[in-house]
Amino acid sequence: MSKTQLVYFDSLKESEKGLQRSLIIFFIFWAIAFAWFSKEYTGAKKSLINRTFTSALLALLLASAIGVQVPKKSREAVLYGFCVGLVVSGSYLAIDTAENGKIRMKTVYFGIGLSILCAVMAFANFKVFSKIN
Repeated sequence: MSKTQLVYFDSLKESEKGLQRSLIIFFIFWAIAFAWFSKEYTGAKKSLINRTFTSALLALLLASAIGVQVPKKSREAVLYGFCVGLVVSGSYLAIDTAENGKIRMKTVYFGIGLSILCAVMAFANFKVFSKIN
């Protein structure tokens, strides 16, 4: 069984480390989310401000959720990252299904891809920051 440690504003030093862990993956998530929302939405919803805000919000949530974790092993990082992606994409799938009245396969594929991406980003984050800290 994997156990992990989450740190929420324990001290100023831990907050700075959490910000460092989150900052790099925030920009990667933001670019990917911006590309997804640019492709996915049309019409009035496709305004630059809307896409920028929506993708930044999603990136902030994902990066924050992954950044608070302090894993001791890579397995912890991957499992936690995958779970974060699964929760967020599951929520998106539920909202999308409620709006459209059916499950769309592209939303399911997005969810699978997001979960895998979060696991990969959490693993990369672990590898980078385990050498630094």
